[in-house]
Amino acid sequence: EALAAMWSAMSTVHVNLGEHQRALALADKAVASARASENRLALAEALRARSNALGWLGRVDEAFEATLQAVAQLGEDRGEYGTLPAKLHADLAYGYQNRGEYDRAMRHARLSIDGLRRDPQAPRRLVFVQALNNGGNLATAAGELAQARTWLEEGARRYPQLANPHPSTWVLLQANLANLDLHEDRADAARQRLQALL
Repeated sequence: EALAAMWSAMSTVHVNLGEHQRALALADKAVASARASENRLALAEALRARSNALGWLGRVDEAFEATLQAVAQLGEDRGEYGTLPAKLHADLAYGYQNRGEYDRAMRHARLSIDGLRRDPQAPRRLVFVQALNNGGNLATAAGELAQARTWLEEGARRYPQLANPHPSTWVLLQANLANLDLHEDRADAARQRLQALL
């Protein structure tokens, strides 16, 4: 279990460094260690790390399959797994969005955001703002513009209070808000937002 956690964490680090092939190799080590430990939570975490690395490599079908395998590890009673189910719902939302299945994607986005919101620590964590940002981007693509505005503006309000801010998340939030402005025929607002980013 300790090895699986270590390899998963290292895989995430290498994704953040842009070393995606190395991240995949480390995630595969995490999966192997987790299978040996026969720990469902460790295996779900390792499969999620594998999905993330595969996604960055553009292997989206394999990434989605790894996400489905991670979900299967948790079974129906997921209360004991903390925020992991909410993170997996976010991954499923992304996978279904890539397939053009917007209704299913939106359902999982809502489950992700609602699940994270139940964690009293989540509102100050980057993962929650990222879920709001991704959900807002999805809602814009799905044509649910009012929901997109609600999620993206909440993400923008919460970002300054984050314990672990990441500048790229702020840029993506503002870019997604500009995209939403364009969908709402507010070209001047979009231009001002993008100019501020530049």
